[in-house]
Amino acid sequence: MAYFSNGTEGLIYRDMYCDTCVHDTGDCPIEILHTIWNYESRDDTPEGHLKRLALDVLWPMEGSQNGQCGMYIEAKDQK
Repeated sequence: MAYFSNGTEGLIYRDMYCDTCVHDTGDCPIEILHTIWNYESRDDTPEGHLKRLALDVLWPMEGSQNGQCGMYIEAKDQK
């Protein structure tokens, strides 16, 4: 599950991945789910655990860094 320590870090990630992704249509489903489920995924409940697992698959961490989104496809690869 992605974690951004501040807004600048989020903007850097967006610039590196989201802005070059074929799925960047303004309403990225991964960003929406992350926004909706972020706090709920911390709940110590079965539902919270499932939400965290889903977010971990969709937007994994690589060590202490945000990994590449699971749906990322670089737009220039789609010619």
